[in-house]
Amino acid sequence: MPTRHEEDEDVLYVQLSNEEIKGGLLTDDHKKTIDLDVDNKVRGVMFLYVSDGVDLEGIPEEYHDAVNAGLEQFGIRASQPA
Repeated sequence: MPTRHEEDEDVLYVQLSNEEIKGGLLTDDHKKTIDLDVDNKVRGVMFLYVSDGVDLEGIPEEYHDAVNAGLEQFGIRASQPA
């Protein structure tokens, strides 16, 4: 799936599906937004403040492999939640 990294804005977006996005969640750490479809399935993740590092906390585990694949396109490794 497509991944976009906008270095000047310190943002990286990993698209997980072409399904229509109906809403989103800001994670508790305020460093990620998770896009959801009408069935509340994750369709994309936007990482904010990428230069500070990224982690997968707040992202359902079933999506970790796909998100990591998107991050690795730009040489970014995520720390795993505890």
